[in-house]
Amino acid sequence: MSLQFASRNFATPGSDRLSGGISGLQTPSTSNFATQSSHPRLDDLRTHFSQQQGYGGKSQLKNNIERMIQELDQRLRITEEKQRDEERRIAKDLKDIGNRIVQENEQRKKLVDSTQKEIKKMRDGIEVDIRSIASKRERMSKERDLIENRGRERAFRLKTELDKLHSQIENERAQRSNQGQKMMQEYAKIISELKNQLIIEKKDREKVQKEIEREFEQRWIHLKELLIKEKHIREEEEQKILALLESTFESVETQME
Repeated sequence: MSLQFASRNFATPGSDRLSGGISGLQTPSTSNFATQSSHPRLDDLRTHFSQQQGYGGKSQLKNNIERMIQELDQRLRITEEKQRDEERRIAKDLKDIGNRIVQENEQRKKLVDSTQKEIKKMRDGIEVDIRSIASKRERMSKERDLIENRGRERAFRLKTELDKLHSQIENERAQRSNQGQKMMQEYAKIISELKNQLIIEKKDREKVQKEIEREFEQRWIHLKELLIKEKHIREEEEQKILALLESTFESVETQME
């Protein structure tokens, strides 16, 4: 809704004839409307009332209008400051979450590096064990004729231990892989919750803004009704004054005749 409505709607019929003789119908000082507000529409409203003529000393209406404008201006200033504080808080939360994710990524990288070192160490140990086993097998093959039964048992026992060790390594590797996947799922959950929170906060801000605009529109409608009522009252007063003047002129002319 535009604030730029035509000032000619407030012109009073017959005001030109009474402008020279009835000074009480002229517009008083408009210094109360000179304060600059924080919203362009409020400035337009002040400019409009500062240009109007013919209020006839209705200071109470002028003060009510200025007070309504100041209340709207204060509400807009408070809302804008709250929005700026909310934006700064959200930016800080995002920064903290980003720093926490970076730290967790660094910890995860350290864990992966440590795990890889442990796996390498275990592989080196396994290779040493394999070489040792190969050496033992070679030695046992030379002694097979003498200790065939004992060599066969030892080879079976070593193979069993090797299989057990290999199975243990595979289990530990699978567990570490599952832990990494679980960590990534937790990161995705945190990001999703943060996104939903930001969407909810944005809707809340939009709701508050709409409520303020609706209240502004209602106050503006009320203000127009007051102005229309004031215009009718002024027109009635001027008609009464015109009727009184005409009656006085007729009476004077009658007496002169």
